[in-house]
Amino acid sequence: MSEGLRLAVAQSTVPEDPTDSASLRASGEEIRQLMREASAAGAKLAHFLEGAITYPGKHVMSSGPPGTPAAAAWSRIDWSVMRGQAQSVADLAGELGLWVVFGSLYPLTPPNRPHNSLSSSPAKARSSLVTTSATCPTRN
Repeated sequence: MSEGLRLAVAQSTVPEDPTDSASLRASGEEIRQLMREASAAGAKLAHFLEGAITYPGKHVMSSGPPGTPAAAAWSRIDWSVMRGQAQSVADLAGELGLWVVFGSLYPLTPPNRPHNSLSSSPAKARSSLVTTSATCPTRN
């Protein structure tokens, strides 16, 4: 009999404000904690939701007055923290020997909007992050 694949499907807390570096870091830490739990339970693959690190709310990202929907001001996102958290997920996946799939925003060259992308961290490839861009619209 062949060995099956144990899959963990995880729901983390998803902040709506990608300009709040502390909440992005907390979100990344929660994802990593869930990865540790999945690995300890014998999972070989952990799947997180779309926008696992953050899923921006249109009022938060609005370029207009507070609370007013307007074109999104994507330059306000703390991209360095976003990249750092995604890389930390990839690093831990390598350490745990766990495949991890999570949705995240991926910046494109301005003036293009970021793509909502699917990222996977291969279990045995330490510090590797594979990103596949999708044209799925994010909240705008």
